[in-house]
Amino acid sequence: MLKRIQQLLAILFKPAPTHKQEVVVKPDMTLKLQRELSESQQKVLGLNRRLKDSVDQSSLWMKKSAILQDKLSASQGHVKVLEGVLEESNKTIEALNLAIELRDAEETKGLQTYIDELETEIDEAVALITKYGLQMRKA
Repeated sequence: MLKRIQQLLAILFKPAPTHKQEVVVKPDMTLKLQRELSESQQKVLGLNRRLKDSVDQSSLWMKKSAILQDKLSASQGHVKVLEGVLEESNKTIEALNLAIELRDAEETKGLQTYIDELETEIDEAVALITKYGLQMRKA
Protein backbone atom coordinates (compact mmCIF):
# COMPACT_ATOMS: atom_id res chain seq x y z
CA MET A 1 0.00 0.00 0.00
CA LEU A 2 2.87 2.30 0.77
CA LYS A 3 4.20 1.58 -2.67
CA ARG A 4 0.89 2.50 -4.12
CA ILE A 5 0.81 5.82 -2.27
CA GLN A 6 4.34 6.56 -3.40
CA GLN A 7 3.36 5.84 -6.99
CA LEU A 8 0.35 8.12 -6.69
CA LEU A 9 2.45 10.90 -5.16
CA ALA A 10 5.04 10.47 -7.87
CA ILE A 11 2.34 10.74 -10.52
CA LEU A 12 0.71 13.75 -8.89
CA PHE A 13 3.86 15.78 -8.32
CA LYS A 14 5.73 14.79 -11.43
CA PRO A 15 5.92 17.69 -13.92
CA ALA A 16 3.81 17.13 -16.95
CA PRO A 17 5.77 16.45 -20.07
CA THR A 18 5.66 19.20 -22.65
CA HIS A 19 5.29 18.36 -26.24
CA LYS A 20 7.07 20.52 -28.67
CA GLN A 21 4.98 21.61 -31.61
CA GLU A 22 6.82 22.76 -34.59
CA VAL A 23 5.39 24.19 -37.75
CA VAL A 24 7.44 24.02 -40.82
CA VAL A 25 6.45 26.58 -43.39
CA LYS A 26 7.90 26.53 -46.82
CA PRO A 27 9.37 29.85 -48.03
CA ASP A 28 7.03 30.14 -51.02
CA MET A 29 4.04 29.59 -48.71
CA THR A 30 5.37 32.35 -46.42
CA LEU A 31 5.52 34.78 -49.32
CA LYS A 32 2.02 33.81 -50.42
CA LEU A 33 0.69 34.29 -46.87
CA GLN A 34 2.49 37.64 -46.55
CA ARG A 35 1.01 38.78 -49.87
CA GLU A 36 -2.49 37.73 -48.78
CA LEU A 37 -1.97 39.47 -45.44
CA SER A 38 -0.85 42.64 -47.24
CA GLU A 39 -3.87 42.50 -49.58
CA SER A 40 -6.16 42.00 -46.62
CA GLN A 41 -4.57 44.95 -44.82
CA GLN A 42 -5.07 47.12 -47.93
CA LYS A 43 -8.72 46.07 -48.10
CA VAL A 44 -9.14 46.89 -44.40
CA LEU A 45 -7.51 50.31 -44.95
CA GLY A 46 -9.84 50.96 -47.89
CA LEU A 47 -12.85 49.94 -45.83
CA ASN A 48 -11.67 52.17 -42.97
CA ARG A 49 -11.39 55.12 -45.39
CA ARG A 50 -14.85 54.43 -46.79
CA LEU A 51 -16.23 54.11 -43.27
CA LYS A 52 -14.59 57.40 -42.26
CA ASP A 53 -16.00 59.09 -45.39
CA SER A 54 -19.44 57.69 -44.61
CA VAL A 55 -19.21 58.91 -41.02
CA ASP A 56 -18.09 62.36 -42.21
CA GLN A 57 -20.92 62.53 -44.73
CA SER A 58 -23.40 61.34 -42.12
CA SER A 59 -22.14 64.03 -39.77
CA LEU A 60 -22.52 66.64 -42.50
CA TRP A 61 -26.09 65.52 -43.21
CA MET A 62 -26.87 65.58 -39.49
CA LYS A 63 -25.60 69.18 -39.30
CA LYS A 64 -27.64 70.16 -42.35
CA SER A 65 -30.66 68.42 -40.86
CA ALA A 66 -30.22 70.33 -37.59
CA ILE A 67 -29.96 73.62 -39.50
CA LEU A 68 -33.11 72.80 -41.48
CA GLN A 69 -34.88 71.80 -38.27
CA ASP A 70 -33.96 75.16 -36.73
CA LYS A 71 -35.20 76.99 -39.82
CA LEU A 72 -38.40 74.94 -39.79
CA SER A 73 -38.98 75.80 -36.14
CA ALA A 74 -38.40 79.47 -36.87
CA SER A 75 -40.75 79.29 -39.86
CA GLN A 76 -43.41 77.66 -37.73
CA GLY A 77 -43.02 80.52 -35.26
CA HIS A 78 -43.44 83.03 -38.10
CA VAL A 79 -46.48 81.14 -39.36
CA LYS A 80 -48.07 81.31 -35.91
CA VAL A 81 -47.40 85.05 -35.74
CA LEU A 82 -48.80 85.53 -39.25
CA GLU A 83 -51.86 83.46 -38.34
CA GLY A 84 -52.40 85.78 -35.37
CA VAL A 85 -52.00 88.83 -37.60
CA LEU A 86 -54.41 87.34 -40.13
CA GLU A 87 -56.94 86.62 -37.41
CA GLU A 88 -56.69 90.19 -36.12
CA SER A 89 -56.98 91.52 -39.68
CA ASN A 90 -60.11 89.45 -40.24
CA LYS A 91 -61.60 90.80 -37.00
CA THR A 92 -60.76 94.36 -38.10
CA ILE A 93 -62.33 93.76 -41.51
CA GLU A 94 -65.46 92.34 -39.89
CA ALA A 95 -65.66 95.35 -37.58
CA LEU A 96 -65.23 97.75 -40.51
CA ASN A 97 -67.89 95.92 -42.54
CA LEU A 98 -70.26 96.11 -39.58
CA ALA A 99 -69.50 99.82 -39.17
CA ILE A 100 -70.18 100.39 -42.88
CA GLU A 101 -73.45 98.48 -42.61
CA LEU A 102 -74.45 100.53 -39.56
CA ARG A 103 -73.52 103.77 -41.30
CA ASP A 104 -75.45 102.73 -44.40
CA ALA A 105 -78.40 101.76 -42.25
CA GLU A 106 -78.25 105.10 -40.39
CA GLU A 107 -77.91 107.00 -43.68
CA THR A 108 -80.79 105.05 -45.16
CA LYS A 109 -82.85 105.61 -42.03
CA GLY A 110 -81.92 109.32 -42.07
CA LEU A 111 -82.78 109.57 -45.77
CA GLN A 112 -86.02 107.75 -45.21
CA THR A 113 -86.88 110.14 -42.37
CA TYR A 114 -85.97 113.12 -44.59
CA ILE A 115 -88.11 111.70 -47.43
CA ASP A 116 -90.98 111.12 -45.01
CA GLU A 117 -90.67 114.72 -43.77
CA LEU A 118 -90.61 116.01 -47.37
CA GLU A 119 -93.68 113.95 -48.22
CA THR A 120 -95.43 115.36 -45.14
CA GLU A 121 -94.48 118.92 -46.17
CA ILE A 122 -95.64 118.22 -49.75
CA ASP A 123 -98.92 116.86 -48.42
CA GLU A 124 -99.28 119.96 -46.22
CA ALA A 125 -98.39 122.21 -49.17
CA VAL A 126 -100.91 120.43 -51.39
CA ALA A 127 -103.51 120.76 -48.64
CA LEU A 128 -102.76 124.51 -48.31
CA ILE A 129 -102.81 125.00 -52.07
CA THR A 130 -106.11 123.15 -52.25
CA LYS A 131 -107.47 125.19 -49.34
CA TYR A 132 -106.35 128.51 -50.88
CA GLY A 133 -107.57 127.37 -54.30
CA LEU A 134 -111.00 126.68 -52.83
CA GLN A 135 -110.98 130.01 -51.05
CA MET A 136 -110.07 131.85 -54.24
CA ARG A 137 -112.84 130.15 -56.13
CA LYS A 138 -115.28 131.20 -53.49
CA ALA A 139 -114.09 134.72 -53.53
